[in-house]
This record gives sequence, structure tokens and C-alpha cells, in this order.
Amino acid sequence: MAVSIMACGCTASADRLISDFQDFIDNTEREMDTFTEEDWAKAEEEFNALTEKYREQADKLTEEQKKAVEKAIGEYWGIITRSSTDNFIEKAKKVLENIPDKIEGFIDGLTDENDAPENGEAATAPEGETI
Repeated sequence: MAVSIMACGCTASADRLISDFQDFIDNTEREMDTFTEEDWAKAEEEFNALTEKYREQADKLTEEQKKAVEKAIGEYWGIITRSSTDNFIEKAKKVLENIPDKIEGFIDGLTDENDAPENGEAATAPEGETI
């Protein structure tokens, strides 16, 4: 009788762990677009705590339960990657919006004011060279 109660306790504990992981994944995925850096830090702490519980209970889980937890871990990594990619794309868009100004500034930086033609005069190349 004690063995069956213990087995049920392990199964319930394992099922709870899997449920906690899946709830965490669902909540993170649902809210990720509004996450601040602080929210991501909290999510990482929660993920690490769940992962530690998994490590502590792994030897008591069935192969099917282990696969369910490993899948949840993989889903979290996918969410992080997707979020990082989305953030990178948004930052790249902002950088690209300013490229024309940066190019103009770069060209200005390359050009020595003393070399520039004065009063709208056309630039001339040294003899034998073209502009």
C-alpha cells in the first residue's frame, strides 16, 4: 500500500512539474511582446527554478514525462530566440532609417573642407585623372 501511495505521489509531483513548465511557457509566449528587460530577468529566474526542480526529480520521471519537460525547455529556448530576433530586427530597422544621414556624415568626414571647391566652382581633377 505504501508503495502505491509513493508512486502516486511521484506521478502527481511529476505531473505538477510538467504542468508548471507548460503554464510558464504559455504565459511567457503570450506576454513576450510586452516584456521589459526586468520581465525577461524574472522569466529567466522562474525558468531556472523549474529546471532545477526537473534536475532534482529527473530520476523519478518516466521517459514520457522527461520528454514532455525537455520539450517545454526547448519551447522556452525557441521563445527566447524568437524574441531576440524580433528585437534585433526592430533595432536594425531603426539603424537603417538613419543610414542616409550616416552616409552623408561619413562623406563629410572624409572630405577635407580645404579640398572642397569654393563658391560653387566645379571640382577639377589633377592632370591625367578624372572625377
